[in-house]
Amino acid sequence: MKAQNKATKVSNKRAWIIPVEFILMCIFLIGAILVIELIDYDTESIGFSIGTEFTTIMIAIVIVAPILPSYKRQNIHVEMFVVLLTMGSFLCLMDITRMCIDSSHVGDINKALAVFVFVTEVTFTLFYWLYMSHTLKTSKKITAILDIVACIGWLVFVVLPFVNYFSPLYFYIDSEGYLRKSVDTWWICRIYMALIFVLAIVSLLISKEKLKNKITVVVFLVLPLFSAIAAGGTYSLSVIYPSMTVSLMLVYSLLSSDNEKRLYAKTKELNLATSIQMDALPNKFPAFPNHKEFDIYALMHPAKEVGGDFYDFFLIDDKHLGIVIADVSDKGVPSALFMMQSKIIIQNYAMMGLSPKEVLTKANKQLCANHQQKLFVTVWFAVLDLETGLLTAANGGHEYPIIKKPDGHFEIYKDKHGTVLGMFDVFLYSEYQIQLEKGTKIFVYTDGVPECNGFNGQFKLNRAVETLNKYEDKAPEDICKSMLKELKEFMGNKDQFDDITMVCVEYRGLE
Repeated sequence: MKAQNKATKVSNKRAWIIPVEFILMCIFLIGAILVIELIDYDTESIGFSIGTEFTTIMIAIVIVAPILPSYKRQNIHVEMFVVLLTMGSFLCLMDITRMCIDSSHVGDINKALAVFVFVTEVTFTLFYWLYMSHTLKTSKKITAILDIVACIGWLVFVVLPFVNYFSPLYFYIDSEGYLRKSVDTWWICRIYMALIFVLAIVSLLISKEKLKNKITVVVFLVLPLFSAIAAGGTYSLSVIYPSMTVSLMLVYSLLSSDNEKRLYAKTKELNLATSIQMDALPNKFPAFPNHKEFDIYALMHPAKEVGGDFYDFFLIDDKHLGIVIADVSDKGVPSALFMMQSKIIIQNYAMMGLSPKEVLTKANKQLCANHQQKLFVTVWFAVLDLETGLLTAANGGHEYPIIKKPDGHFEIYKDKHGTVLGMFDVFLYSEYQIQLEKGTKIFVYTDGVPECNGFNGQFKLNRAVETLNKYEDKAPEDICKSMLKELKEFMGNKDQFDDITMVCVEYRGLE
């Protein structure tokens, strides 16, 4: 368990990235040196091509490696960027392999590798187009049409390289085992790239994207095109792929910059929302220092910036304490807004002096009215008579409370459940009563406690009861904080799945 936690901690900190990058770079560097030293090139251009493509592979490794640990949590642009760089690196590696076996009298293998390189190049160009086109704010209908044209072109040009098995369309293998370009028909392999360039121009003209983004996309397109023209027949494909990698980096940098700005603004708003939400919950303890009849403590540990859980406690009058704990379905901002609405409604009805069952019945009816988001909330609401110790409670689909009597231990109290609030507006809730003796403690919580996920499964309710009994003689504040500590240790380095909220109250009675 400890070893697994430690391994996860190291992985989360990404401490392994730099050594792995260094090792991979060394391998490629050593490989490049060996290739350059051992192979007798017929022209200097092949040596230049191999060195350039090795450099491209190393650049791709350096760029992609830091992204991989969080790859599954990235947006579609980052995912396509990683796919493109990976595909480009693989393409360069195949081209290097082909050049290394050139003139080795393995014509069939050389021919097969060349066909594979051209097929991969066309696929790479298609993904290149998809990545670029979806960075522009073009209408979905037009983008779909252009994508169809690009895919049809891909189907045609992915088949053409196989013609070389029967006729020298792109290339042929001479008598000495060298791969030679077919002078008259070589240009056909560049038609698909030209097609993508035309589609990109159309997309640019009708795009509503910002001017700076359009300029970046133009560079994204023009750089590989100029490289292809400049390379001509001297350096083959070795200059084109690195130029495409550079252009990819330009667009990725722009998108990352814009994403960072949006993320900063979103984070700022979420931090403000978190602050507003936490300020709306009672968070000053001791809560009622003038009332010695009870001691109460509560905490909420949200899984996201804003949570769907909430708790509340308030004096209805000098003799009655209202206690609420609730859990809204789903997570995030919509749940947080629904949570605030539910909290206000429940408190308003409670302050009217209504019984718990009446509070839940009326709150449920109001939450169901004009409710379009299909959210619901589980609620446990109780009123404690501070003079007599009589607790009157109603349960709207919430977790069972856990109660400790003065002479006993914490035990699950299986109260009567009603349905959740916000689903059926005609439901009538019932209530029950418990006579609390001095020293009785009640612990209520949301499902984030028993369903807390660790490396060994879920925390479970029985373990929660065992944990409470370890600290049964402590004050409510110590009990809640100790429970949270145990939950964090149980989770280890796993991400928190659900909000964790708990309330503990001890009835002390009148002196």
